[in-house]
Amino acid sequence: MRITHLITRLIVGGAQENTIQTVLGLRAKSQWEQVELVSGPTDPTLPEGSLEPLFDEVPNALSIEPNLVREVSPFKDALAFEALYRRFKRDRPDVVHTHSGKAGILGRLAARRAGVPCIIHTIHGPSFGEFQGSLSNLCFTAAEKIAGACTDHFIGVAQAMCSQYLAAGIGTPERYSTIPSGFDLKPFLHSHLSKELRHKLGLEEGDFVIGKVARLFDLKGHKELFEVLPELIEKIPQTKLLLVGGGPLRDAFEHQLHAMGLRHRVVFTGLVSPEEVAPLMGPWMCWSICPFVKASQEPFRKRWLPGSRLLRIRWMELPRYAYLVRRDIWCHREIPQHCSRHWWSWLPTLRPKRP
Repeated sequence: MRITHLITRLIVGGAQENTIQTVLGLRAKSQWEQVELVSGPTDPTLPEGSLEPLFDEVPNALSIEPNLVREVSPFKDALAFEALYRRFKRDRPDVVHTHSGKAGILGRLAARRAGVPCIIHTIHGPSFGEFQGSLSNLCFTAAEKIAGACTDHFIGVAQAMCSQYLAAGIGTPERYSTIPSGFDLKPFLHSHLSKELRHKLGLEEGDFVIGKVARLFDLKGHKELFEVLPELIEKIPQTKLLLVGGGPLRDAFEHQLHAMGLRHRVVFTGLVSPEEVAPLMGPWMCWSICPFVKASQEPFRKRWLPGSRLLRIRWMELPRYAYLVRRDIWCHREIPQHCSRHWWSWLPTLRPKRP
């Protein structure tokens, strides 16, 4: 069986890591040797980095389509569509599995035109929603509906994404499956509090460190975290943020923090390789995941954090962490469903404001 995966670009990010692990994992099995990944070009000099070097020692696994770009470009989009169509017609894959917005739309349309028997699309993040302007939202929703008609099955990394697509009239429920992204937990479970790393990052011994791993970009929750930072500092004066990752909005975020008088409260690591992430979690006492803030048990054990923006905390049985949730941000109820039951001692009933 020949399987072709298609993604818009290979920046350092969760969707890209998930896709690469899928491709390399299948290629490691003898019956799945004919698995390849096609991607648009990725500029390694940009703040978001590139994961293309992961294929340096895996011959014939990665192909670059130069006209497949993230930005809307009618000329390049037409060239990319034609190139993908010719590729699928020539290679005759049994399955085309697309990822991300641009590659997902162009790839599925080209695959259907080429007569590919099975077309799958993974929703790593919706390409439409209120985060866009009304015209862009309308155009992307329409494009997803057209591509959806060419799709045999959808995979969502969260049930909320499947629900959003279904609510927009894209596909039918029986054509959707939810498969959360997986990764190796061992490096994270064995991360430890390193005094040397604290010193290198400019963190004091008594600092209450909130860490976040995410590209410095819209929709990643940084702005929401900055909004509640003054309230967190009021409750825990030693609070500092450790933001792991690079991205095009770093200058804007630094400017925002300077304007708030809180720049000294935030440490930016810049772009790091995936292997460097786990050690950087050692100094953390709190883990922020939009729209969640995962907090260390000890400093909060006998304290709730009252206030209009913050929900109460209740402790997980997992030794170090609990969740703190913004009242006014829609959040996924499904997260505890994907964890072992003994990890969760309690989670408040939320009345989320849906997007």
